[in-house]
Amino acid sequence: MKVLAVVAFAVASALAASPAYAHGGAYRGGGGIPSGGAVPPGTADPGTAVTQWEAWWAANKEELLRLHERMRESGAAITPGADDGEPGNAARDARARDDERVREDLKPFFREALNDSSFEVRTAACIAIGKLGDREAIAELRKMAEKDDHKDVRDSALLALGMLQAEETIPYLVGILSDRKDNTRHRSFAAFGLGMIGGDDATAMLLRFVKKGGPKVSGGKRMSPPLVASAVVALGITGNPEVIPSVRKIAFGKGHDDLVRSYAVLSLGRLGDRDSLEDIGDVLRRDKDANMRRAGAIALGRIATTDDAASIAELLRATSDSDPLTRHFAAVSLGRMADDELKVKLAKMFDAGGNSDKPFLALALGLAKHTPSARSIRKELSRAPTKSVRGAYCTALGLMGDQGSIPLIEVEAQTRGDIWLPGYAALALGMLQSRRSAEMLRERLKKENDSRLRMNLGVALGLLHDPAARQFFIETLESKDGTIYERGSAAMSLGVLRINAALPNLKAVYADKKEKDLVRAMAIVSLGVLADPSPLPKLSRFAIDNNYGVSVDPLNEVLSIL
Repeated sequence: MKVLAVVAFAVASALAASPAYAHGGAYRGGGGIPSGGAVPPGTADPGTAVTQWEAWWAANKEELLRLHERMRESGAAITPGADDGEPGNAARDARARDDERVREDLKPFFREALNDSSFEVRTAACIAIGKLGDREAIAELRKMAEKDDHKDVRDSALLALGMLQAEETIPYLVGILSDRKDNTRHRSFAAFGLGMIGGDDATAMLLRFVKKGGPKVSGGKRMSPPLVASAVVALGITGNPEVIPSVRKIAFGKGHDDLVRSYAVLSLGRLGDRDSLEDIGDVLRRDKDANMRRAGAIALGRIATTDDAASIAELLRATSDSDPLTRHFAAVSLGRMADDELKVKLAKMFDAGGNSDKPFLALALGLAKHTPSARSIRKELSRAPTKSVRGAYCTALGLMGDQGSIPLIEVEAQTRGDIWLPGYAALALGMLQSRRSAEMLRERLKKENDSRLRMNLGVALGLLHDPAARQFFIETLESKDGTIYERGSAAMSLGVLRINAALPNLKAVYADKKEKDLVRAMAIVSLGVLADPSPLPKLSRFAIDNNYGVSVDPLNEVLSIL
C-alpha cells in the first residue's frame, strides 16, 4: 500500500528514493529490503539488506522494546521528575482513566476522518478505528471496503474489521476471501482479518479455504501461492490449536510449493506445536530450500525449551548453515532459550565468529542476558569494522542490561556524520535507563536536523521519562517552516511516546484543511497509536519472528503498517 509514503519514512528508511507510505506504515526506498519488503516502524530504521541485523531488529523490536507498555509508566509517556521505581497503583489507575478518556474522545473524530477528501487520511482513519476497537464503526468500515474509490482504503478497512475482532463480520470477510473475481491482495487482507478475529467460526472458514490447497479457479488452476500463504499465516495468528493438524499437513506433506510450506512452518511455531519439533528439526537439517530452513530455525526458537536436546543440537548445527539468514535466525533462537551451558557456547561462537555473523551472535547474547560476555562485546565495539556493526553491539549491550557499557555507548551516541549509529546507541541508553545520559541526548536532539535520528533520540528520552522530547516534538509539529518529513516524524513521535497531552495539537493539525494531506494523515496515524490499548501494537504479531527474507506482497503490506 503506497499510502502515507514516508511515514515511517523517515521513520523507517532513507529519504533518497521515491517515497512510498503504507497506511502510515513504512518507507520502502533508499535501497530498501531487497526480498523481504517492508518492515514495521516504531523507531527509525534504515532500509537494508535482509542479511543485516537492522532488518531483524526492525521486525522484532516491538516485542523487545515494548514501547506501548513502557511509555505508559509513571502515569504518562514522559513525566518530569519520574522516579526510578515502578509506578504505584494510583499512577497506573490515573493513566488508565486518561487513556480511556482519550479513546472516547477519538471515536467520533476517527469516524469523521473516514469521510475526508484525502485517501491517505481515510486509510489512516480505518487503521486507527481498528486499533481503538470501535465496533460501532463496523457498518462504516464495510462501506469503505466496498465502495471507496481507492484500493488502499478498501484494504485497510478489511484489516480494521479484523482488528475489531467482531464475530458478526466473519460472513462478510469470508465472502471476500472466497470471491475468485477479486484480487489477491484484497482477498489476503480478508484472510488476515479472519485470523485476527480467531475463535471457532473464523478458524473453521480459514481451514475450509486452505483444505487441499484451496478451491480451484476456472480452468483448473490453483489459487496463487501468495493467497494461500496469507491464509496459512492467518491460521497461525488465530492461536487456535484446532488448526494444527491441517497446518502440519501443509508444512510436511505434498501439494504445496515451498513458499506456502515455509509459512506453515512459521505458523506451527506461532501455535507452539511441540509435537512438530522432530519434523521441524528435520526441515532445518535437510531441506534444500533456504526459506524452509529459515522458517525451521525461527519455529524451533518459539517452541523448543532447554530440555529439548535434539532441537538445540539442530539449532547449533544451523549456526554453520550455508545460508546467512538461517545462521542468524538459529543464533537468535538459541539466545532466547539459552541456559548457562548454551550461553557459554554462544559466547565462544561470538569470539570465533566472522564479521557477518558477529552482530547476530551479540544480539543472541543480549537476549540471553549473558553479562559475562559484555566484556568481549565492549572490546569488539571499540574496533568494529563498520558503524552498522557498532550499532548492533550497542543494541546487544542495551538488551543485556550491561550498565558498565554506558560510557562507551555514550561515545557512539555522539557520533557525527552518521544517522543510524547514534540513534541505536541512544536507544541502548534508553534501555539501560541511563538517566545521566539525558542531558547529552537532549542537546543532540535540539541540534539534529535529520528526522530519522530525531525519532530515535526522542524515543530514547521517552524511555528515560525525560520531559524534553514532548515539547520539542510539539513545537516541530506546529512549525509551518518544517518539511513534511520533519513534521510527520514529530507527529509519529508524539504517538509512539504515548503523549496524551498532545491530543489537541494532533487534532488541530488534522483539522487544518490548509495543511499538507500527508501531515494531516500522520496526525491520524499518531492518534491511532495513542488510542491502541494493547500491550503490543495489534499488528506486530505479523512481524515478530517472521521470515522477512521472503517476499509475499499482501504480508509485506501488513508489515508496513504501524
